[in-house]
Amino acid sequence: GYQAAMPVLREYVRGFSNLHVVGRNGQHRYNNQDHSMLGGMLAARNVAGESHDVWSVNVEDDYHEEIRESKAGDRQTPAPADGRLVEDLLREAFARYDAVALGGAVGVVTAIGLLLATVALLLRGGEVVGPNLSLLDNYLFGFDASWRGAAIGTAEAGAAGFALGFVLGRSINWLVDRHEVGIRRRLEYASAIDPFGAVDQ
Repeated sequence: GYQAAMPVLREYVRGFSNLHVVGRNGQHRYNNQDHSMLGGMLAARNVAGESHDVWSVNVEDDYHEEIRESKAGDRQTPAPADGRLVEDLLREAFARYDAVALGGAVGVVTAIGLLLATVALLLRGGEVVGPNLSLLDNYLFGFDASWRGAAIGTAEAGAAGFALGFVLGRSINWLVDRHEVGIRRRLEYASAIDPFGAVDQ
């Protein structure tokens, strides 16, 4: 009877000139913190003599708490977070990197970056082409500021970039796995201590 009773209660409360209802407890409505603060500010201005409709705050359905049908009967209550939902939330919160895709992206960017830098220096020319860029031959065997070196350097930079991205992706996934395991253990511990309140935590 909540939906039918609220308009009646609102109209009744409106008859008191010195009563201003606001927030979750005053309006019996789920409000986010920003909505509650805005309602409080409007109510304070009403006390000071202004005229604002506090009930117009948070009327968008997108912000309201999701209500599901209770298994116990026709009373509507927020649905509990069952095991499946917790698993889905953890999976979404701790998404993993695709190490191959990350490696490929880093490899392509590295290879193209080195190729473009080398080609730009070759097109510009000069007595000594790319003396600073040529120092990369300490890391990329066979690379120098030449067309042949550009091809070799592009291949090697791509391979090195792929390896770097792949290792980075796997490392991040490993750290995420460790963090997720820690959260799962805390949830299991909380469930063992307080089996009825663990879901709320």
